[in-house]
Amino acid sequence: MNRGLQWLNLAGVLVLAAVCVFQWQGNRRLNLEANALERTRLEQDAQLREQEKAMRAQAADLEEFRTQLTRSGSELRKAREDAVRLDRELGVATTERDQLKARLAEWALAVEQRDQRIAEANERITEAATGLNASVEKYNLLAADYNQVVEKYNALVQQVEKSQATLPAEAPASAPTSRP
Repeated sequence: MNRGLQWLNLAGVLVLAAVCVFQWQGNRRLNLEANALERTRLEQDAQLREQEKAMRAQAADLEEFRTQLTRSGSELRKAREDAVRLDRELGVATTERDQLKARLAEWALAVEQRDQRIAEANERITEAATGLNASVEKYNLLAADYNQVVEKYNALVQQVEKSQATLPAEAPASAPTSRP
């Protein structure tokens, strides 16, 4: 029996060794799967962190975009209001320009009429100046004639005075006094 027990013991050890090998292989496979799953979990965790980081960045970008969109909308409204105001001002300026053009045409006509009146007045002034020059020349001739007459008169007066001074003193008393 000892031998049978030994063989039985040997068979038990071999069965036990076979069970250990199967158990070890099963545990090894489970350990490898657990390691692979842990690696996958870590990779997915890293991906989740990256996605969360990207989502936060995208949320910040979205908020900035909303702010810019709001600002752009208000700037667009302001630009439209400015465009409407500028259109009104342009209309007023166009109307004023047209009125100024009409006034300028009236003013040009008035200036032309004034220039014509000035030309006519210049002609009348020239005619008057010519007539005045002729009158001045006649006056100058008259003055020259008057001066000659005065010179002749003065010469006669001097001759009369000389002749009276050379006459005897009685002669003036015998001279006729007046004529009727």
